[in-house]
Amino acid sequence: MKTPTFFAIARSAQYGHMIKHLEPEHVLAMPVAMPDARLRRDIGQDAKNALEMRQASRRLQAQADKLLANLVNPSGTPVQDNPTTTVLASDLWFGRRRIEGQFHRSDVLQVEDLVKNAGRAAEPLADLVESVTMAPRFKRHFGANGTPYRSASELFDVNPPVTKRIYAGLLEEPDIYTLRAGEMIMARSGQTYGLLGRTMVLNRTHAGAFGSEDLIRIVPDESRARTGYIQTVLNHVDYGRPRVVRYASGTSVPHLDPPDIRQVLIPRFDAAQEDAIADLSDEATALSAEADRMESAAVRAAEKAVALLTGRHGAIKTVKDRE
Repeated sequence: MKTPTFFAIARSAQYGHMIKHLEPEHVLAMPVAMPDARLRRDIGQDAKNALEMRQASRRLQAQADKLLANLVNPSGTPVQDNPTTTVLASDLWFGRRRIEGQFHRSDVLQVEDLVKNAGRAAEPLADLVESVTMAPRFKRHFGANGTPYRSASELFDVNPPVTKRIYAGLLEEPDIYTLRAGEMIMARSGQTYGLLGRTMVLNRTHAGAFGSEDLIRIVPDESRARTGYIQTVLNHVDYGRPRVVRYASGTSVPHLDPPDIRQVLIPRFDAAQEDAIADLSDEATALSAEADRMESAAVRAAEKAVALLTGRHGAIKTVKDRE
């Protein structure tokens, strides 16, 4: 169902104007090619292995998140989300978000206090990485022979197919948009309860693709803090993201900006404690990358099998490959 052939069949059954729809009866009526049983079994096993790798990846990251939570809030003190909060008048006279009510939310202030008082002194993100930047907007030139293009939502999806390609050579500085394995990205726009502020570590399956300008790019410095540790802190559902999205500005679609993200505090602990978190997170990233690679290979094999079975264009090439 992830092959280009099945996507084409699904799109032919959609209806609607601005927002396309499919109904269950449409999907039930879609034909499914059934090649040789051995081939189906092999492809299915690869897909199953990829799924199990993703599950293992999420378990590892959950363990890293738990280790961080135990360090930041060892007593498990619950964070109270009160409708009002009291702040010093002096706090309203500095900072880029000083008048934003969300910036002074009671639960976020409690989490900030926990982070500041945990372990050694907390440090701003800018002091622990090489850079926190954002590329400028650009005019897009899409074409079938271009470089794979990834929007922010696609990057945070689970191994999505390439739907757009961009002619990167038509831009003055295409390199600043290129995705590189080992670097981090943060979604700079979206809803505070959704994609906004989420981070991920790019892996080899992303390398070389062209990334949207709607990303904050973080280049780690392993000599100061390990990538897996920074990723866990920034993306932690309780002790990371609330402190990131407090800097959001805007109404219908809130945005984040690099100057604010550079100031997000990162709690520091003993090297062994940070390494334990980083080891789990880095392994989770590696497993996720391998799952994407394996699943993509399974999808390619399924597409070739479908082309051979149906006699579609490209089937002859597939036969030669097998010979």
